Amino acid sequence: MKQRIGVLDSFRGLAAISVVYYHYTYWFRQIHGHTFSPDYDFDYGSYSVNFFFIISGFVIFMTVEKCRNPLEFAYKRFIRLYPTYWICLIFSAFVLYYWGIINTRPTLSQFFINFTMIQRVLRSDDIDPSYWSLLPELAFYFVIFFVFTLKILNRIYLWGSVWVLASLINGYFDLHFLEMFFQYTGLFVSGVLFYKMFNDDKRLLNHIALLICYLTVVLNIYDSSAKNNFAYIPLGIIYGLFYLFLYNKLNFLDNKPLRFLGYISYPLYLIHQGVGFTIILKLKSYGYNDYWIIFLPIVFTIFVAYIISRFIEKPIIFFAKNNIEKRLFLKTEKVF
Repeated sequence: MKQRIGVLDSFRGLAAISVVYYHYTYWFRQIHGHTFSPDYDFDYGSYSVNFFFIISGFVIFMTVEKCRNPLEFAYKRFIRLYPTYWICLIFSAFVLYYWGIINTRPTLSQFFINFTMIQRVLRSDDIDPSYWSLLPELAFYFVIFFVFTLKILNRIYLWGSVWVLASLINGYFDLHFLEMFFQYTGLFVSGVLFYKMFNDDKRLLNHIALLICYLTVVLNIYDSSAKNNFAYIPLGIIYGLFYLFLYNKLNFLDNKPLRFLGYISYPLYLIHQGVGFTIILKLKSYGYNDYWIIFLPIVFTIFVAYIISRFIEKPIIFFAKNNIEKRLFLKTEKVF
């Protein structure tokens, strides 16, 4: 099994730059307004987070199979997520507090609650709106930790079916307080199924299960009040890209620019919206209103994300893996 999958890194890069461009064009227009033509907008970039969730399902299952026990899995996820998140949180809070518009400036209590990453559960606002996707991620990690503890990790059809069914029930009864835990279940399970297929398990059952997951996601995000509800198209494209990847039809995506964006995708995602919107609003206040105002925040956030990745995120992960992790888990045995 490959230790590093170039196309998957490029997928991260595509998803990251897509969501950045979506927020700086279409979404900024919805909140604050742009004077340039909406023809430049990329409203389908909102589905990039769905892309991330499938990638996460793939990568997490690849990661957990290398773990000796549930605690090692939890430790690895903590090291991967929290230190970088805290650095990005501090940076974004600083920018928003000193240069953001009044209604985006974080309070002290909001700042500290956001350190938990479960601020929505604690009824506190996200400092950066992009943080919303972290809660579904944590819910997925909890499920993996739970089934790992029960030693049924490889019985994907059992626990995956139960989780997808819970997702359908949640969607049918419109249980808003549980939507962050169940609305995107089909995407994470799809990622796990794609991982199984990547490892040459392409039996018909997996294809059927993927179709069920896809339909579950489409049903859960369908809005009967929307005039143009075509979520099945961009989601279908995302699933199609994964299928092409499985059958080695996207090797041209394995290139340095996309891998670089994949390399910095996590901190880029965490800082881009609040910081980027602040920069755009400042430029507009100075009289700049054309299409080109989005490029300065794109370049700036990519640069900051690289600095965080190169000099903070990767060194922390390297140290944790080669020092703390070895001491804690090297002598333990795998439990499945």
